[in-house]
Amino acid sequence: MGQEVAQLEVELAQRLAEAGCPVGALEPRVDPLVYKRDGFAVTLWIYYEPVTPHVSPVDYAKALERLHAGMRMVEMATPRFTARIAEAEEIVADPDLSPELAGADRVFLSSRLGSLRRAIDDRGAS
Repeated sequence: MGQEVAQLEVELAQRLAEAGCPVGALEPRVDPLVYKRDGFAVTLWIYYEPVTPHVSPVDYAKALERLHAGMRMVEMATPRFTARIAEAEEIVADPDLSPELAGADRVFLSSRLGSLRRAIDDRGAS
């Protein structure tokens, strides 16, 4: 589980980097693949030291602007965000899929996911 999402992230990161977007890069010393280990899907990325306290709001906004411009240039089929919410809701609702999730946490997450879905729907997101 999660391999499809990890593969999508790898492909999207590569395309955004090619479009000149300010995105983290995959680790260049290994093939840009999704590796399976102990039931987990793993991708390997370059580690960057945190710099946000030293980045001005203007520079941060410019980076976001570049990212969004690049995202408009990259043509790639991606699942709707609400489909990801629905998947998370299914996992939270089913104790067999999330056996270690405490009851109170299950209720909290279910409520937050539902309100997130409503907020997106209320804004008329396509």
